[in-house]
Amino acid sequence: MKVQALIADDLAIIRKLVTQGLERNYDNIIVEEARNGKEAQEMMTKNRYDLVICDWGMPVMTGEELLKWIRNHPDLNHTPFIMLTSRSEKEYVMRAISAGVNSYLIKPFTIADLIQKISTTVDTFNRRQAERYEIEGPITVRFGSHSMTGNLIDISLGGLLGFFKRGDTLPVILDKISVDLELAQDMTFTDMEGFIIRIQAAEAHIDSKYIKYAIKFMNVNAETESRLSQYLKKLYPHQW
Repeated sequence: MKVQALIADDLAIIRKLVTQGLERNYDNIIVEEARNGKEAQEMMTKNRYDLVICDWGMPVMTGEELLKWIRNHPDLNHTPFIMLTSRSEKEYVMRAISAGVNSYLIKPFTIADLIQKISTTVDTFNRRQAERYEIEGPITVRFGSHSMTGNLIDISLGGLLGFFKRGDTLPVILDKISVDLELAQDMTFTDMEGFIIRIQAAEAHIDSKYIKYAIKFMNVNAETESRLSQYLKKLYPHQW
């Protein structure tokens, strides 16, 4: 089955890089190009896309404006959206998360970086990478000048669910965090950046002493994702 992707960027060299990179890595893909958000908007009213890859800063209509239009559209609001941008400041990342972005890739980037983002964002392109795996292990989450420790419940290449004891200072939804994991004695991961996307009590009463945090990974480098992928394949070969 063919999948359709739309790349929107005012720089022709970026559009060419993405188009050629996707066509080399996916046999069943059709890539169409837009020079700005407005052109992409018009194309999306006529065609359905399985993925939108979009620059932030463009003339006529920005990537942020296009994203907000998509998320408010009754038929297109679930379209996977990856933002390309040179803006790495927390303010911009938070704005993109709040607007409903699925993933965020900082320029300059490689096609390998983009493929990793796609594989953890869009089930149509690689369903296996969205699966979650039950794994135990200690986890440390750092936010601002604070940190908290807990235990891993499950993990995927796109994020994790952790179990923590409630403390005086806790992160909140959309807080940027950094994660350290120890999945085995020789398999540790440090400084994995992410955001809090869900918080829930771990016990069915209001004064629960424990809390669950769902974390979405952002800007995890290709080497780290590759190591994690190989480790999960080794533990769960029947699921790959």
